Amino acid sequence: MTRIQDKEKRKEKVLYLIVKSFIKNCIPISSEFLCENFDLKCSPATVRNDMAELEEEGFLYQPHTSAGRIPTEKAYRYFVDFFLEKKELDIKEKNKILEVLNSEYDLETLLRKTSQILADLTEELSMVSFIGERGKLFTHGMKYIIKEPEFRDLQRLGTLLELLEDEDFIFEILNRDLESQTKVFIGSDLGVEEFKEFSFVLKSFRFEDGPKGRLAVIGPLRMDYERILASLDFISSCLNKILRRLV
Repeated sequence: MTRIQDKEKRKEKVLYLIVKSFIKNCIPISSEFLCENFDLKCSPATVRNDMAELEEEGFLYQPHTSAGRIPTEKAYRYFVDFFLEKKELDIKEKNKILEVLNSEYDLETLLRKTSQILADLTEELSMVSFIGERGKLFTHGMKYIIKEPEFRDLQRLGTLLELLEDEDFIFEILNRDLESQTKVFIGSDLGVEEFKEFSFVLKSFRFEDGPKGRLAVIGPLRMDYERILASLDFISSCLNKILRRLV
């Protein structure tokens, strides 16, 4: 029993390391890479066996031209549900956000500045919406999206641009389950075939019983979920305080 438990723990660690490494490097991850860079206390052959089992279970797949593996949507979902570590922005980043958002703005300018700083922090596409400002959607960060390796595929980029033009669709997603503070939609979670290559992370902001809004970050499945959630948490907290005196 102990050996089985040890094997399952090792497989979980291998899966965690593959997802983290792929998010950072965007190249297929091999058993040799894992053994060279992490203290797994086992041979590449053992790790290869674990990777083969994870592939059979639907967590990894192997590109035709590579000996390494890439996480599947199922792997990212598992990572977010079970592996995610609570992170915080560093003090310089927090001070920069406070400096920008605490300036004297009207509501529309505040939301536009929020979208811009969220995009710069996450280096992904960001959106901000506010219930009560009908039809108001503030978007920044397309310059980051087009630099992502995933979007060298022009068809994938075209799909994203087409989706972004459909504001009814975007607002429908932004307004889903508004009472939830945080939602992470990965691939097919949205129930939209065209969106299966993307992730959508949402965070609500509000003040007391007043109007609500949503912050959103959109990117490829291979996004830095921990940093994105840290950014959303801090910015939503700032907005909650600012809106008490602004709205």
